[in-house]
Amino acid sequence: MTLLLSSCSNADDLKTFPQFVTQDLDGVEVTNKVFNYKQITVVNVWTIDSQPSIALLKELSNLKGDWQVIGIVGDVHDASEQIKTAKKIAADNSNFENLIANSDFNDLLVTIKQVPITFFVNSRSQFIGQPVIGDDIVLIRRELMRLLDISSQEDLKFIQDNIFYK
Repeated sequence: MTLLLSSCSNADDLKTFPQFVTQDLDGVEVTNKVFNYKQITVVNVWTIDSQPSIALLKELSNLKGDWQVIGIVGDVHDASEQIKTAKKIAADNSNFENLIANSDFNDLLVTIKQVPITFFVNSRSQFIGQPVIGDDIVLIRRELMRLLDISSQEDLKFIQDNIFYK
């Protein structure tokens, strides 16, 4: 599935997660401050009509460690029927918070060509490491472990400046 919500001149330069104020599927307000709670946040963008996305939710729920997982439902906005469907899918398949992608997410969503896609974000809302496209939990775990093994800020800066989102 392709998610294209609007054009954005700075999508190629996206190094930090876009500032946002949205709601989770239960109607609770969530902001970028959610990233402050852990060193690494695993962010998974999924859609209600993608079976690989739904299958990955269960796998991500089994990730345990010193990080958090957050889902972003990329194709649910204000339609109450879509929200009901997303809530049921999330309740059946995940144990983490799932956010509604409002217009604050447009700069991110226009860069996505396929779902599911998993990003890694640090406590300063910066993208780190490599995104994982698809539902391969082994690749997601491998990238997460690699990021947790980064031993210095110098290594992190090298990765951000030379490998990711260049």
